[in-house]
Amino acid sequence: MAEEKEEKKKLFKTRKKKERIEKNRFLKEFKIAYRNLEDPEKFFKKILFPSFAGGLILLFLPSILGSFLHIELNSIAFSSIGIITIILGVLYPYISWKNRENEINGKMHFFITHLRVLAISDLSLKDIINIIGEKRKVYKSLGDEIRKISILSTQWKVPLAKAFRFISDRTPSKMLKDFLDRFSQSLVSGVSH
Repeated sequence: MAEEKEEKKKLFKTRKKKERIEKNRFLKEFKIAYRNLEDPEKFFKKILFPSFAGGLILLFLPSILGSFLHIELNSIAFSSIGIITIILGVLYPYISWKNRENEINGKMHFFITHLRVLAISDLSLKDIINIIGEKRKVYKSLGDEIRKISILSTQWKVPLAKAFRFISDRTPSKMLKDFLDRFSQSLVSGVSH
């Protein structure tokens, strides 16, 4: 009996710990998604403000119409839709960031194959990154991430290892993050590529 209570306490503690870790991971990704907005002003003007305004209108529409027109409307349905609209407006950067993650993960195998083919051609690593970074139409979000590495290394003169690490900290894809971290570590350790 006492052993069962101890086991339940342990399970409860581990479950709480996992929930806390998930919550912290979500909050970290949520902050990164907001920091990675390409045009924050456009987001606030075209997505967040309209979703808040529309959500608030839907939230208070039943009471406003009820007082003027004496019509009974289902206030729960309108309130729910209004709250969902506001929540979606707030979560939009996170949702689009997660979509970028899926897009990057879908193109990773093509990217690695392309990287290998170019590596055989005796080009320098910087040239390979520049070539792949120019293929943004093919790689979409993955091409954008590689383009950032290319810009950091060529225009800002950041060493490739640091550029890889910098982008890996900001990419939505765990797969690309792992790849760039390992690539950076191999460059730092002196492995020739």
